[in-house]
Amino acid sequence: MDLNDPDLRKEEFKKEMQRLILNDQNLTKLDLSFEKIGDEGMEALSEALKVNKTLINLELGWNKIGTKGMEALTEALKVNQSLIKLNLRYNRIGAKGMKALCEALKVNQTLIKLDLRSTRIGDEGMKAFCESLKANQALTNLGLSENKIGVKGMEALSEALKVNQTLTNLGLNENGIGVEGIETLSEALKVNQTLVNLELRYNVIGDKGIEPLSEALKVNQTLADLELSSNLIGAEGMKPLSEALKVNQTLIYLDLSSNRIGVYAMKALSESLKVNQSLIYLGLSENQIGAKGMKALSESLKVNQTLTNMNLSRNKIGDKGIKALCEALKVNQTLISLNLGMNQIGAKGAKYLSHALKVNQTLTKLDLSDNEIGSYDNKEVQEKNIQEFNLQEFIQSLKINKSIINLNIQEGNDLNIKKLYKIDNLIERNVNFQKKLTKSIKVGNFQL
Repeated sequence: MDLNDPDLRKEEFKKEMQRLILNDQNLTKLDLSFEKIGDEGMEALSEALKVNKTLINLELGWNKIGTKGMEALTEALKVNQSLIKLNLRYNRIGAKGMKALCEALKVNQTLIKLDLRSTRIGDEGMKAFCESLKANQALTNLGLSENKIGVKGMEALSEALKVNQTLTNLGLNENGIGVEGIETLSEALKVNQTLVNLELRYNVIGDKGIEPLSEALKVNQTLADLELSSNLIGAEGMKPLSEALKVNQTLIYLDLSSNRIGVYAMKALSESLKVNQSLIYLGLSENQIGAKGMKALSESLKVNQTLTNMNLSRNKIGDKGIKALCEALKVNQTLISLNLGMNQIGAKGAKYLSHALKVNQTLTKLDLSDNEIGSYDNKEVQEKNIQEFNLQEFIQSLKINKSIINLNIQEGNDLNIKKLYKIDNLIERNVNFQKKLTKSIKVGNFQL
């Protein structure tokens, strides 16, 4: 529903409730987000859910649902056997509402995805919820971000994770977990055998917190996706994490964006990437890597055989750093997506990339947006840049290269529009070439 008139919204709400009661076969998803149904509307909806057997996805975000509404929903969830996904983000559930929901989760055996982002759970609500996690055998996806879960709440969650055997995806972003919280969670990760995706963005983990987490990664055998962006991780924290990456064999996605890795820590990380055989995605955006850090990372890319996606944007790599990276791109045979946006790359750097693209035949996506390829500070620099790079280099390299199908060079680089049209045409040619290539690689009725 998306109606501005309150009376019309009430009428539409009644109609949807009637459809639920009558088990309308076409009503499998109901989005009531931003409808301000409150506790009263939640009570009516809960009565309908008790008899409904068709609804599998229910969106209730931003609805001012409080304790009474949650108590009503709890009774419905004890009976309902069709609902699989439930979104309750940005409501007023609180500790009392959470305690009510927990009673339902102890007996409900169908709900697999539950989003409780920013629902004012707190430590008290978290303790109650974790008791239900120990008993629940259905939930696989759980969102608990933005809930001010403190040390006590994390202790309760960690104990539950040691016992729970179904949860695979857990979101804990923006909870201010801190060092103590991550220490208890790390102990759980040493034991837990089901968790695959763990989101820990904006949690003030720091260098001290990354140490116990790194020890857990050495023994954990299930975690594949770990998001650690914006956690104040610096050089000291990268040392134990780099050692863990030498041992860990399950992690395939690691996001370290917006931390404080710096130049020297890149050397430790680069050494780990030379031996790591599982990582596919590595996010290093906004980490003060610089040219020297890029040189160290480039050495690992000459050896690494698993990384396919890298985000290196906002790192002040510059032309010197790009020169080292391009030498690696001439050798690397696995990288397919590379983000180099906002890296102060100028004419020289673009020229180095042009030479690398003539050799590299695996890279398919390249982001060069918001650099300094066509920007000039004064007439002298302008003449120098024109002399060194007039975009013709890129055009020539793309005439040879057949793999690049997604190139962002036009945004924020002040380049010649006519030449950009030529680049677009060559990219379109590559897209068509790759499509034909994919169709041609067939064995019988099977496409490889």
